[in-house]
Amino acid sequence: PEAYGLDDKTISLWDVSQGKCAHILKGHKGSGSTAGSIASLSFSQDSTKLVSGSYDGGVTLWDVVTGGETMTFQTNGKTVNTVFISPDNRVIITGDDTQQIMVWNMSTGNNSSFKTAEGASMTRTVTPYAFSRNGRYALSTNESNSLILWDISSGKEVKRFSDNHGEITALAFSPDGSRAIAGTSGGDLALFDIASGKDIRTLKGHKGLVRSVAFSRDGAYVFSGSHDETARLWEVSTGKEIGQLTTDNPKKVNAVAMSPDQRLLVTGSLDGATRIWNRNTSREIVKMVKLIKYLPHFYIRSGAAAKEDDFKPLLDAWVVMTPDGYYTGSPSALENISVVKGFSIYKIDQFYDVFYRPDIIIAGLRGEDTRGLVTLTMEDALKNPPPEVEIASVPKSTDEESLRIRYNVSSGGGGIGEVRVFHNGKLIYSDGYYKSMVKKPGDNVALASLNGAAVYQSMRAITIKEKGAAGLVASPIATQTKGDSFKSEIAVETIPGVNEISIAAFNKDNTIQSKMETVAFKSTLAPKDPHLYVLAVGIDKYKDASINLAFSAKDARDVAAKLLAQSVGIYKRENIHALVLTDGEATKKNILAKIAELAGKMKPTDGLVIFVAGHGVLYQNSYYLIAHDYNGNINEEAMISSNEIMEVSKKIKSLNQLFIFDTCHAGGVDWIVSGLYDARMSILARQMGLHIFASASSMQEARDGYKGNGLFTHTLLNGLSNNKKCNKNNDGKITIEELGEYTKIETTEISRKTGHEQVPMIINFGNDYPVYELH
Repeated sequence: PEAYGLDDKTISLWDVSQGKCAHILKGHKGSGSTAGSIASLSFSQDSTKLVSGSYDGGVTLWDVVTGGETMTFQTNGKTVNTVFISPDNRVIITGDDTQQIMVWNMSTGNNSSFKTAEGASMTRTVTPYAFSRNGRYALSTNESNSLILWDISSGKEVKRFSDNHGEITALAFSPDGSRAIAGTSGGDLALFDIASGKDIRTLKGHKGLVRSVAFSRDGAYVFSGSHDETARLWEVSTGKEIGQLTTDNPKKVNAVAMSPDQRLLVTGSLDGATRIWNRNTSREIVKMVKLIKYLPHFYIRSGAAAKEDDFKPLLDAWVVMTPDGYYTGSPSALENISVVKGFSIYKIDQFYDVFYRPDIIIAGLRGEDTRGLVTLTMEDALKNPPPEVEIASVPKSTDEESLRIRYNVSSGGGGIGEVRVFHNGKLIYSDGYYKSMVKKPGDNVALASLNGAAVYQSMRAITIKEKGAAGLVASPIATQTKGDSFKSEIAVETIPGVNEISIAAFNKDNTIQSKMETVAFKSTLAPKDPHLYVLAVGIDKYKDASINLAFSAKDARDVAAKLLAQSVGIYKRENIHALVLTDGEATKKNILAKIAELAGKMKPTDGLVIFVAGHGVLYQNSYYLIAHDYNGNINEEAMISSNEIMEVSKKIKSLNQLFIFDTCHAGGVDWIVSGLYDARMSILARQMGLHIFASASSMQEARDGYKGNGLFTHTLLNGLSNNKKCNKNNDGKITIEELGEYTKIETTEISRKTGHEQVPMIINFGNDYPVYELH
């Protein structure tokens, strides 16, 4: 894990292996601009606990797994400069700006303390401390810039080191406790021998105050961060600088760390970003940012001067981005981040279809070669900017059953590609079609062989235009050439109440979307009773018997029965329709035919739930559901692609659609598969403007099941069983988003207890609506 403290009194706790923010820790208090802001952080040596110190003298202990606050302490100082957890996790040690070291017993909360300098607080730039890895010794400095070694248990001074290096601003012990490194306000680093108290050597290179220093786990390297806007890596045995890290937009470096395997370097800068670097190449892998607040866009557009009060707070907003522009992040962050090129401003979600790639981020952090995956940079994509959309005015209200929406699309210099039209957030029209498979597959590709490495190899085999010439073979292809200006209209079937029509268009390469333009009107039509349609597909038996499963057919029957019973109240009993397809009935042809049949019946006000349990696979940049007629060969006749799912969804008039995929990935669910599932499902849900619940398990986990169902289906059924735990707002109605949140939490907790972690993806791009009422 990695943690970074911010001025908004929160701590972002990052799961580096997954390239995402695991928790936002909130608990430190304080009034004013700095009180309560985070001043120091330290993990326990087993990484299960995190301790933080703040600028109001507060100390908090956190549980790393849950993100929960365990205990709090209050020091006598205003700033807790350094914190440390003893190797046995029994003691917390702190150093503050009153030159006081305090030792806290975690069990009792009692503390002892001793002064490291006499008299009043020193007037220093910073007051650094360091604690040895075994928790026995501390290093501090005083007004005369002496370095002092302390025995923590007795509080007695052990020895003093030379004071000829100037003001000491950063300190660290080597892992074995035999050496110490001191950073200074002048930029030098002094290496000391603890036993003799003598200088070993001085490391020169920084041009400004050194704010942070750290040793590698083996003690062979020192990593330093400076206000000269660089971080530097040094070889301890020679004192030579062997790496220098800087960015295109350099800021003061306030914190540095090195991963235990010494593969990654981590820096925290004054711009609030945490950057992770490849130690061998000194290249940035990703930038991690937890957003604190944002400025509404009308200031940017108008050029008005903004005051501090005009900034709005952001909670749980984080983003991770590679230098090439590939990213992942929380919905609240992605809604508020913009990309600026020259005088042009683009919302980051305009790049979503191509650049939302959590799998690439994870691959980079794991040291994988991503060159075959990164075939287009955001800078290259911007060479073909998106078009602009204008929608003709519409009446404020109408009593017509259909309203024609007229729109105009103008090239912004990058041509015009696909156009998408949404009704209350749901895709109802696009003029592009999608290839279901982009490369002819080989025969006899066993599903079990498609592990993460094989999936990436299949993606690298896809033909993609050369770097610098944007465009993917798998991207939507417009059905007509539009030139630099394009006019069209669409008839929209109205629904009672508010109707919002949104239109977006892509550049000719379909890599950047325009800003979404929206018009709204009210329909005065009288409401009609809605219908609910449920299509539940469960496949245990395949033509290739080697991939047969055990619980999928039962999962489908159970989910359909539960929705039939539970949805009464939201829908009239006679208006609830369920169809179950299992095993031999669930061929690709039959599944698509039944969906087409539903499309012919449904109205915009109706609800649709499509549930699929069986095998799913990632192959050649797409996600596929495996139908019953799969015979051991990868082929289109037995596989339903994510692109085909999108095509059928947009033909269904229902504006309230939920797709649930409880699928087995026969090749196993490793970090590659997890990241790609996230990317593919998130993009699919956004393209269609609907809700997707998706969970992937290994073949063994799918065959084992949990209490008579697949684990994910088990928790879904619990959530559908008149479950008050789902009802977060206590209104008596369980909505799609409430059901999804409950299912994700329960599945994750149970899977962790069974030793096979499974974290479902709950992706909400459609409008939220109730699934059932509590009885």
